[in-house]
Amino acid sequence: VDAYVSNSGMVQADGGSVHINVDTATDLLDNAINMNGFIKADSVGSENGIIVIDGGNEGIVDVSGTISAKGEQAGETGGHIEVLGDKVGLFENASIDASGQDGGGEILVGGDYQGTGDTRRSTATYVSADSTIKADALENGDGGKVIVWSDEATRFNGEISAKGAGDGDGGFTEVSGKKYLNY
Repeated sequence: VDAYVSNSGMVQADGGSVHINVDTATDLLDNAINMNGFIKADSVGSENGIIVIDGGNEGIVDVSGTISAKGEQAGETGGHIEVLGDKVGLFENASIDASGQDGGGEILVGGDYQGTGDTRRSTATYVSADSTIKADALENGDGGKVIVWSDEATRFNGEISAKGAGDGDGGFTEVSGKKYLNY
């Protein structure tokens, strides 16, 4: 078995939420979650999309597809995206985007700010050179928040942005490894 949960198609819940969770991985699994398809929960008016991909305490999460919680219409902001598990990797042109016309959203890969809070933390996080993470304001507003974290080793080779637009301020990005960082 290559993955306990595998998505190579499209999951869409605009204005809603998508949760893909695996609580326990077994020795038979290479990956708890393999996401090489398209997950879209873009904002609809004031309802921001939420996407959570969580491989559990022992799971491996492999993302090589597109995850979108954008706010593409006037007045909309980006949504909230979490990619969590014991080991998290963004590979092969992975794209995570929570940009919005009037403000960027929030993206957490491997944990939250400096590993604090109740958000699950990875032990290892990897972002390939051809992967992108964006939480930009597109027309006017503040950039969003992007965190790439691990409790042990983080390797980051990709592109990350949380730009403000118009009268807005730039957002916040953090790429950290508690014990090791290769940036």
